[in-house]
Amino acid sequence: MLTSPWPLRGRVAPSRVLFGPHETNLGDGRVFSSRHVPYYAARAAGGCGVVVTETASVHPSDHPYARAPLFSSCGPGWAAVAAACGPALVLASLGHAGSQGSVAFSSPIMWGPDSFDRPALVDGFRSAALLAVSSGLDGVEIDAGQYALLRQCVSAGCPDVVTEVLDVVRDAIGDAVLGLRLCCDELTPWTGITPTSIAPVVDAVAGVVDYLVPVRGGVFSTAATRPDMHTAQGFGRALAEAMRSVVDGRCDVVWQGSVASPSLALSGLEDGVCDAVEMTRAQIADPDLVSLVRSGQVDRVRPATLSGRWWAGRDPRNVVISDDAAPPSSPAAASGDGPVLVVGGGPAGLEAARTYALQGRPVHLVERDSQLGGALRLAAALPGRSRFGLLIEWWERELAHLGVQVTTGRALTPADLSRRDVEIILATGSRPRPPAFPVGAGVDVIPAAELVATFRQNSAFRQNPADVVISDPVGDAVAIGVAELLASAGHRCTLVTPDPAAGTRLGPGADIGGAHARLLRAGVTIAAFTEVRSVADGVASLRDVHTGSVREVPCTVVVDCVQRLPDDTLWSARPDLPRAGDCVAPRGIQEAVREGRAPVSGNSRYSDYSRSQGVRAVRPAARTALGPDPLFTPLQLGPLRLRNRVVFAAHLTGFAEDGLPSRRHVDHYAARAAGGAGLVITEEHAVHPGDRPYEQMIRGHDPRVLDAYRRLTDAVHTHDVPVLAQLNHNGPQSSGLYSQAPVWGPSAVPDPMFREVPVAMTLGQIDELIAAYADVAARCVEGGFDGVEVQASQASILRAFLAPDTNLRTDAYGIARTRLLEEVVDAVRAAIGPDRVLGVRLGGGEDVPGGLTIDDAVAAARLVEPSVDYLSTSVGLATRTLELVEAPSPVPAGYAAALPSAVRAAVSVPVLGAGRYTRPDDARAALAAGHCDLVGVVRGQIADPEWASGTGARTCIGCNQECTANVGMNRPLSCAVTPRPDDDRRVRHGTGSIMVGSSPVSNSAELLVVGGGPAGLRAAASAAQRGMRVRLVERSDHFGGTLALAARAPGRGELAVLVEDLVAECRAVGVELCTGVSGDVVTHRGIRIVATGGIPDRPAWAVEAVHDVVDVLDGSADPRGEVLIVDGTGFHEATSVAELLAERGCAVEVVAAAMVVGQDLGLTLHRPMFRRRAAALGITCTPDTVVLAAARTSTGRVAVTLLHHPTGREYTREVDAVVVATPPRPREGPNRIGDALAPRRVGAAIADAERLVAEIVLAETNRSAVGASTNSTHVGLGGR
Repeated sequence: MLTSPWPLRGRVAPSRVLFGPHETNLGDGRVFSSRHVPYYAARAAGGCGVVVTETASVHPSDHPYARAPLFSSCGPGWAAVAAACGPALVLASLGHAGSQGSVAFSSPIMWGPDSFDRPALVDGFRSAALLAVSSGLDGVEIDAGQYALLRQCVSAGCPDVVTEVLDVVRDAIGDAVLGLRLCCDELTPWTGITPTSIAPVVDAVAGVVDYLVPVRGGVFSTAATRPDMHTAQGFGRALAEAMRSVVDGRCDVVWQGSVASPSLALSGLEDGVCDAVEMTRAQIADPDLVSLVRSGQVDRVRPATLSGRWWAGRDPRNVVISDDAAPPSSPAAASGDGPVLVVGGGPAGLEAARTYALQGRPVHLVERDSQLGGALRLAAALPGRSRFGLLIEWWERELAHLGVQVTTGRALTPADLSRRDVEIILATGSRPRPPAFPVGAGVDVIPAAELVATFRQNSAFRQNPADVVISDPVGDAVAIGVAELLASAGHRCTLVTPDPAAGTRLGPGADIGGAHARLLRAGVTIAAFTEVRSVADGVASLRDVHTGSVREVPCTVVVDCVQRLPDDTLWSARPDLPRAGDCVAPRGIQEAVREGRAPVSGNSRYSDYSRSQGVRAVRPAARTALGPDPLFTPLQLGPLRLRNRVVFAAHLTGFAEDGLPSRRHVDHYAARAAGGAGLVITEEHAVHPGDRPYEQMIRGHDPRVLDAYRRLTDAVHTHDVPVLAQLNHNGPQSSGLYSQAPVWGPSAVPDPMFREVPVAMTLGQIDELIAAYADVAARCVEGGFDGVEVQASQASILRAFLAPDTNLRTDAYGIARTRLLEEVVDAVRAAIGPDRVLGVRLGGGEDVPGGLTIDDAVAAARLVEPSVDYLSTSVGLATRTLELVEAPSPVPAGYAAALPSAVRAAVSVPVLGAGRYTRPDDARAALAAGHCDLVGVVRGQIADPEWASGTGARTCIGCNQECTANVGMNRPLSCAVTPRPDDDRRVRHGTGSIMVGSSPVSNSAELLVVGGGPAGLRAAASAAQRGMRVRLVERSDHFGGTLALAARAPGRGELAVLVEDLVAECRAVGVELCTGVSGDVVTHRGIRIVATGGIPDRPAWAVEAVHDVVDVLDGSADPRGEVLIVDGTGFHEATSVAELLAERGCAVEVVAAAMVVGQDLGLTLHRPMFRRRAAALGITCTPDTVVLAAARTSTGRVAVTLLHHPTGREYTREVDAVVVATPPRPREGPNRIGDALAPRRVGAAIADAERLVAEIVLAETNRSAVGASTNSTHVGLGGR
């Protein structure tokens, strides 16, 4: 039945297998790209009956992830997919994510079930459906599933929206196929959708749709629709059966729910569970699934692992969807003939043997163990991960089918590899890494693999329950599985992780929350933000990674889950042999499979590279004396004469497009040159294709960059400002995610953030790297750059060679750790010649064990000084102490001055210093004090491009909300005080877009702004700048709204600077500012903008003595004694008030439903500082906890009932007061901005103001053109 035809609305699908809609990240912006076509075509060619394309948003207000398709741009892509996928039926999934969307991209606000434009939504579905069918698709599927606004409406009690949409779409598409993906169980029985409550909806739509896909999951159960392998496959069977009984033959029912095997799918059809089966992840793993079943080769279907590691979901990294054993792309395997010997029977060896056998070559695989599978067989022994065993069994069947000779239980020696008539592939796996902490007597340390092998062999681990510490510096499934194994055997376990929670690296599609809950329910103690310091005498010493505090726990055994080392014994004897998998660098299954198909060769295309001695600088090194104003004193920098000492230093932007500098780059750097900067240094240019730590990176190694280089340099030179390019290779501080290659490093030491084991570079690879630096340097000069800066700090392979913690080599590059830096500098100088500027950025003061110190930086500076024109400095390590590199408020200006000061004292070339110089006077002071010769001002000039001219109006407040946080989330750089700088200035609203212009309107136009927070202040100033007469009224006695209140909390004082800047802008353009005036009593006939903030949302359980954080900040509440703070926002609101009350002497506990208190503080780099201050103030942080109820006691205290939701444990806590931090509710009415429109952060409020004023200006201009009178016509945001 699985392969039998499936009739649908007069059409016939060739099988009863559906390939369901899912995020692919294959798009080009918001359109279906050329990559989508072969992706869907492969499933159609493999026998799939119905292909449903990635969900397209039906309205511009919906932009849930970076590459989410927008229907209006999908016509050509849909047509191309339809043409490529016959005879399969192709449907377009159409939806709107509503409140589960995002404002990070093009949409300023999100719609919700109680705040959306219903006519626009319905019309969007109609228009999208018409376009899909007219593009040649066979129909559409309407999304009312887990991430859908339609589901949210049903959950909120408005199912009629779904029926209206379906009726309108059916009328629009006529006899085309109409499907419905409908959430039938939100898994929250106390509220929302249940199978019983959804039955009437299903009954109502059954006669309209052609098929129904019942799914489960909602906003509180996002991992439920397509869960990881811990959930049994086929979990949706009962739901499909129940809904099939409701529809009673009026439409077909598709069974969805990890249906990953053909036999399971067939059973569902034969048992009458469904009419068709969705097998999305199964067909991602094997596109030929249906064809293989049809040809009787079901045993050759590659099983889906369901691990979630490559199930991209809405991962901000934009990972292309795939499966562990099915990489999205692989380099072509080298062709040849003759016999092949594969040494090693893990995933890499198995795939290599299969690949070469498919070429028709005789293959012999030799494995030293008694069974095939390698480390994957051990992984399959972990709880809930047995599906990995299916993959091993599939490989065994494939090798048998292809005639591969397999020998197990035999360990080859170097002598066995001497044959030259056989092509040899090494896939010898990995070996244990020694513990990274001291181990004394009384404690056994066991590698994780050894422990799992013990359990797998049913051998006794310990006769009696033991105190076990599980050291997990990786954060993947290994430590979690080990903890579950040990806890189930009765051992007392403490899982130690430097992360906020266990399993943070499980993968974007894995159920991290589920893993966290399983551990806690099993009684495992999770020691978060912690690492093992030492073990001895039955005790483990644990160190907090932020506070440095040390505590001891009982410990007789440590299970070390650290990354393993490559087993390169045989390769060391034959380094000419290609290798694959963990013997290159221990990583995951997909990396092993990719290299099994195309093994890594040690041969280098630069192996004959001859090191140049370089061209030494011939200019005498001398510093230019400071003038009366140090900041505006010219400086001779090699051949360049700088007009001042202000440098727009290198920083990441996320602006690159297809690896090339974009128009945004050009505008970004040109604006700072126009604003008065003396020197511009661009962000890093990758010198080698193997280095790509993030997606939007300038790939300087690509010759295509030349034209873009010239556009950028010409734009900066127009303002008579020189521009340099920074060159870099990130080395181990990188990932193979985008490059699909192992990362490089001096030694096999993984980075603390990326955590991939790097390849310990060979001498040939070092030669290749040096040549790559020289090659890109020369290309930069050809592209018009005035010189280059070599990055050797914070995130660089050169830094890795310099640092003792990452360079463990015993050759010349380990004995003299500066050697590679010196050779790169010499090669780059030779490449660019003596008439171009060469600088080096050095690191020190990293504050990590074994990291670079100030003395290290001084020593390196002295060595490279003869070849360079200047030296730049940077403190911190980007992947461990980024809070030092990009220090947030309240870190003071000049916090890093000790490093450039020490380097400057040791050399004679100019030295650049950086360190939160947000105000010109701070930069002047650093220059006058002799700390540096140049000041790097990055965030200050991002906030205000005219910072260097002395006429700037905005000051960086160090919030890091849209600069550091955006780049960290793979989004373009922006700024909270100057939102989305240097973008194309298009403002999208409704279904169209308008241009933000500066064209003035008649000064007869009057505008009243009600509310003096950031949104209101900016709206007033923006309108006045455009020629309107503006009055702003504020109810309170101060401006700034909640931002001004937040500035009263400890460490948040710089927020007041933004308020001062916004008020000054208003006054400068003549805005009438009034305090103590309510907008309700002001009569105004013109346009009124509402910026009155949100409405405090008091919890239903609140009683007397329960206060909002705003009440505490404005002084209307003054809690004393024991105070419980409820963190409902995950940001500064709860943590700042906690510090404030603790400083007043309160005993404070903060509870949060999330796995960590202040979960978003990590994005802005405030978490380490908060945790240190919290520890010093005695603040208790309790995650995974929600408030169920509160009641006043007879003594006047508050009894709070709390639920630890992972375990279901309820308990009561008595306190003197409760303070809640919850998002306020928006207001109603037209022309709202800021929190009155939708509560968000300050950057969104200011952006709202710009958007709405632009619409008002356009409306007023058009009205004046036709002679209409000015009135209170509603326009813009919130105007429905």
